[in-house]
Amino acid sequence: MDKVTPYLKAYAALIGAVCTALLGIYGPDTEVGHWLTIVVAVLSAVATYAVPNKDPRARHQAESVQPPAA
Repeated sequence: MDKVTPYLKAYAALIGAVCTALLGIYGPDTEVGHWLTIVVAVLSAVATYAVPNKDPRARHQAESVQPPAA
C-alpha cells in the first residue's frame, strides 16, 4: 500500500475520467443519461480534489514538483 499512496490523486482522476468517458460513449442517449454523465464528471472532480497532493512521508520528494518546505 505504501507504493500506491503517493499516486492516489492520479488514480482518482484516471478512474473518474474513464468512468465519465465510458458513460458518455455507452450511456443512455436520453436527457437522464446526459445528466448522469455531468454528475459523474462533477463527482470525479470532487474526488480528485479531496485526495491530498503530497506524499505524507515525503519518500518521493525527488519525483515531486513541490518544494521540500511545502
